[in-house]
Parts: sequence; C-alpha cells; structure tokens
Amino acid sequence: MSNIERDLNKLAIETLNLRHKNITITDGNVFVWIQGNIGECFISLDRETRDIKLRYRDIVDEPNGGYHYGDFEIEKNIVKGTQTYRRLYKLLVEIEKNEGV
Repeated sequence: MSNIERDLNKLAIETLNLRHKNITITDGNVFVWIQGNIGECFISLDRETRDIKLRYRDIVDEPNGGYHYGDFEIEKNIVKGTQTYRRLYKLLVEIEKNEGV
C-alpha cells in the first residue's frame, strides 16, 4: 500500500469520527462528507453492493478571499475484507443507525 493510500484510509476513518460532518442517507446509500481548510472528503456506502467509495479533492485559497478546487482529486474503492474496509463499514452503519434510519 502506498503512502497516499495509507493517508487516504486514515483520512476516511478520521472523517467518520468527526463530530461535525454532513450526512445524507437515501434509500440506497449512506453519504458522509466534510469540508476543511485543505480539502473535501466524501465517503459513501452502497447498501446493496456494500461498496465503500472514498473521494478527496483539494481546495486552494484565492487572494480575494474565495477558494476554488485544485488539481488534486482522487477517488478509490475501499477493498472489501481489509481492516480499513471493516472499520469504515462499522462506522458508516453506526452513523446510519444514529441518524434514525
């Protein structure tokens, strides 16, 4: 596993553990995202296939005070059966349960 993959896996777990996150639950998916000073992290669980996807993109501050999305964007599926998958799945199911679905 590369350093980037390891960092993304850690970022995903930290994102789900944050107290302030945006959560959307639909018939088929649990979708969690946060926006911080350096970027956005999106994590989604497809209930039917149990696939977990992670997407990260960076944010670049503009001189006038605004921001735009930078060039770095990565999207990956979390491999089923790995420790990261099991931890993320458990956290996503817990989030879904706590949201009253």
